[in-house]
Amino acid sequence: MTLQKLAAVLLEVLVMNAVLLAVSLVCIAGIGEEIPYAQLLRLHGAYLLMQAELACLCFGLSAFVIRGSAGAGLGIALMAYFLNLAANIAQSAHALRYVTPFAYAEGAEILEHGQLDGGLILLGAVYALAAVAAGIRHYAHKDIR
Repeated sequence: MTLQKLAAVLLEVLVMNAVLLAVSLVCIAGIGEEIPYAQLLRLHGAYLLMQAELACLCFGLSAFVIRGSAGAGLGIALMAYFLNLAANIAQSAHALRYVTPFAYAEGAEILEHGQLDGGLILLGAVYALAAVAAGIRHYAHKDIR
């Protein structure tokens, strides 16, 4: 049952991103601009990875929260966003880039450098897998009373 919940959340994220990518393509074509496919796919791919990581973190957290996990999930996303802002503003807070998924999904960086930061994505995948593993483990023990 827990893996079904996780699969449903990740499917929702995937479908939402597919719809947003399609709308972006239609809008760009609608105004008569040439579609920069590589850049657009890279940017939307980064957003998909970021949202999947946040979904996994929220899934892991939901195993430990009895009620109100939607508010906690929103809090995680907002906290990660503000950590990224702090990392971008203050050089002394640059290390915060390693704890927020927003660091590898910055549009300006992706378009300027033409690539994603593989190290940050790998670190995000480790965080996501750890959260999923903790959530699954806790759900298994939660059912036994």
